[in-house]
Amino acid sequence: MNLASRALGAGVVWADDELFGAKEDLLLDVPARVVPGRYGPKGELVDGWETRRRRTPGHDRVVVRLATPGVVTAVDIDTTGFAGNPPVDCMVEGAGAEGHPGVEDLEQRWTPILARGPVRGDAHNLRPVSDPRRWTHVRLSIFPDGGVARLRVVGDAVPDPCWFDDLTPDLAAATSGAAVVAGSDPAGAAALLEPFGRWLTGRRAGPDWALIRLAGTAHLRAVEVDTTGLCLDASTDLALWGWSDQRGWSDQRWSGPAEPGDADDPGWVPLAPPFPLRPDTPHRFRVAAGPPVTWARLTARPQAGIGRLRLRGALSAEGRARLGVRWFAALPPEQAADVLRQRCGLDPEQIAHVLGRGAWPEAVRWLIEG
Repeated sequence: MNLASRALGAGVVWADDELFGAKEDLLLDVPARVVPGRYGPKGELVDGWETRRRRTPGHDRVVVRLATPGVVTAVDIDTTGFAGNPPVDCMVEGAGAEGHPGVEDLEQRWTPILARGPVRGDAHNLRPVSDPRRWTHVRLSIFPDGGVARLRVVGDAVPDPCWFDDLTPDLAAATSGAAVVAGSDPAGAAALLEPFGRWLTGRRAGPDWALIRLAGTAHLRAVEVDTTGLCLDASTDLALWGWSDQRGWSDQRWSGPAEPGDADDPGWVPLAPPFPLRPDTPHRFRVAAGPPVTWARLTARPQAGIGRLRLRGALSAEGRARLGVRWFAALPPEQAADVLRQRCGLDPEQIAHVLGRGAWPEAVRWLIEG
């Protein structure tokens, strides 16, 4: 997912300059639009973030709060439309912090995750990131100045497990760590997990289906399938299953049937029986008590459109433990120290012991068991 998606809730916290192009345009989810020959009082109108020409030493920077904290796997520095005035070089740093920090609170926490390197103008500059830590913010530095149309931060969401405790969150939300991993149209079906998503498919024979990895192994309590706004394109009926076998969680890859959903496969349990899908309607169902599930499979007939899918429930004890371990293991040291101090009440010596001697699984147990 794009952790810097404005539609998912990412925001630009600060930029040291935005004379020619607004910093907020960096996070727009639509492709950059180039319309040459349009001018305003500051010069040619651009679609992206563009700073003034530097007359003093230094370089320009912008700080982005990610839509949800996560592990970054790639960064795309898109300079579409900036053929003659892109930055010469770019660098990306990450920071992790609790709560809602300001720019000044992050100043001592920045860690390079993408080394400084040259940037091509009017092009996508997609580069892999290998750092396994979890970040809440990223900082893009451009040398010395210039324009960037879009910043996309590709990665995996790693939510704070405390937001799953004593609640019934949406376990099929992209910001909770859920993802569409297979289906008849996986890229399009990913919209089902976005806050205001909508999955519209092409005209073809056969049903549409999507395999969803939930945020964690959970006991589901309610299902919501929303077709609001789909007055003419909604599918006519839908069914939903959950996979109760624990296989596949350890490496987060599907290891069940090649096309899950076979009624004869004992691993699948019905979450919502086949039901007619009404246009422009939110459909809500309670889920009968059953085993915990890690995967969900949706089948819609015929192909057409589905709005937002929400699966609400509570993590199982195993699901909560696995999510807690993954979360804490990915924290950068400064944020891990904050967690141990604020949530566990550890003193500096104990924090140094946990972080310095690799005893973090014990700390995770304290966080889970209170």
